[in-house]
Amino acid sequence: MLDLLKGIYSKVPSWVSTGTITSAEAAVLSSMVQRLRPRVLVEVGTASGVSTAVLAAAADAADQQWELHTFDIMEVCYFDETKIVGQAALDILGERPNVHFHRSSTALDIKATLGDRQVDFVFIDASHSSPWAAIDLLSILPNLREGAVIALHDVLLPFHEGYSHQNAARDIFRVWRGQKWTEASAPNLGILRFTDLKQTLTDIATLLQADWDIARNAEVIDDFVSLLSPFAEIDYPGEAQCRMFFAKCVPEVINGNQHTKPAPFPFACGSQVHPNHTGDALRVIWKGLPTSSGTHLLFSAYASNGAADNPGAVVSVRDLNRKPDEIHSISVEPRTRTFIDFETGNCDYLDLEIAVTPTPGLHAYYAGIELSPFTVKGAGSSRKIDVALSQFLYDE
Repeated sequence: MLDLLKGIYSKVPSWVSTGTITSAEAAVLSSMVQRLRPRVLVEVGTASGVSTAVLAAAADAADQQWELHTFDIMEVCYFDETKIVGQAALDILGERPNVHFHRSSTALDIKATLGDRQVDFVFIDASHSSPWAAIDLLSILPNLREGAVIALHDVLLPFHEGYSHQNAARDIFRVWRGQKWTEASAPNLGILRFTDLKQTLTDIATLLQADWDIARNAEVIDDFVSLLSPFAEIDYPGEAQCRMFFAKCVPEVINGNQHTKPAPFPFACGSQVHPNHTGDALRVIWKGLPTSSGTHLLFSAYASNGAADNPGAVVSVRDLNRKPDEIHSISVEPRTRTFIDFETGNCDYLDLEIAVTPTPGLHAYYAGIELSPFTVKGAGSSRKIDVALSQFLYDE
């Protein structure tokens, strides 16, 4: 195996300077492929194609019939637009009839591409922002063979400076209740074994209801519905459980962010809000927040991103019912927790809007605002209140 990997890495072209797996990760992937001898392999996130070459060479070494399908949303490599997606794999291996590049494609194209063929091995290394990796996994389920192995790249990415907002792979690895493991030599690879469809669907439902790294606004919700709805009609093993998932869980994910209906999973209150561009506010609205005649609502905001160019943000709070024209604005410095005391006016319920805007004129890096649990204070007592994620309405 070492000779195989040395042969591959000796041919990696000089233009590949980033965005690929390490040699230790390649060794783990290669070892698994040679041991498992998968007949159908799928890669989501091709980029330059170094990992594609590793998977293909390992499958070749297993001495059996195999096919590899690799999907990427781009036509050209994201870090070198002079190269097509997968160019490094072509440079290393040459043209291979059983290596299929699906450019301008995503995991949502897998079913149409493979038909009824079953997938034995999956490598997911596309968007690292939640919930996209979960949607990648969900898209593969119709073709995933029982006992198949799923390798997630970058499960440790959120711990790297500047990447705290990229939790997609780690989130899947954390909630996965089936068999899972990492290798000491490559801890950034999370390995999962797929054995229980209903459990997997429940795990994905859990992920989709938790905080997303991207803004959960109306446009994203519409995309989410259009991307997932075709899978409600797919016939495959465990169809009844899948229909139950789409009939019950997914609508609660979608509608739960617009109404006060409790979510089926007991998530704690608090939220992460990621404005995407300098000067563009992201609004988060809590409908029917129970203040129980308290006089003040206390919470804190923390610009948590560890990057040096974290710009901080301005947090604006507004009572949509009582004083919709009054805006209470607070500046939040980078990596500094700021406490906010908002007067509620003795009402029982509050429709509260919180808008987060990155500091103007600075780099538009995610400020990564985290809102702490709310505390209602008044009448000589204080208490924390739980806010289900179903009470959040994300807006542009």
